[in-house]
Amino acid sequence: MIKDFIKQYIAPLLKSYKFKKKNYVWNSSKDNFIQVVDFQLSSISNEEKGQFTINIGIFDSNLWLKCWNSDVPKFIKEVDCFPRFRIGEVLDDFSGKSIDYWWDYHPDIDKEKLAKDIIDILENKCFPFLDSMMSYEAMNHFYTLNKINLMPIEKIYLAIIKHEINNFSDSTTLLNEVSSISESWNKRVETVRTQLQ
Repeated sequence: MIKDFIKQYIAPLLKSYKFKKKNYVWNSSKDNFIQVVDFQLSSISNEEKGQFTINIGIFDSNLWLKCWNSDVPKFIKEVDCFPRFRIGEVLDDFSGKSIDYWWDYHPDIDKEKLAKDIIDILENKCFPFLDSMMSYEAMNHFYTLNKINLMPIEKIYLAIIKHEINNFSDSTTLLNEVSSISESWNKRVETVRTQLQ
């Protein structure tokens, strides 16, 4: 049901924005970045009944190479992105107080109403946000304005971005924070430092 629903109601919109899919994940290349929209089913869901949410993100091959020093994935998952967000955060304008936002689906759901809700959110919230983040300067500005708690890997990505826009002091501060967490994180940071030289 959920695959058929996305195919019938949501796919035409995503295709019009030049997204291509693999399972529940959609990629669209734009301005040297890849925008990602991911339909995530809850752990207790199946094809016919359950809940789903939407995750979005932006992938940049330069960030990936400098962080991981490995081949760029052929198809990008949301987990590979930076920045990356749950739909609840986007709907709450990144206030830090957002809760997860999930849609129910089952055979008796009003598909037209559900589709209208999702399409409205994609067109009026998700796509404009993704489009607003199409440069390192924009990403850096976003994280300067919004005090978001970052995971260690996100701090590394942001440190690379800051280095790329010549904000070396803040970049070094972030890398030092991550390297102090553990030996394994320190090794990752040292790899990144080598790439940034």
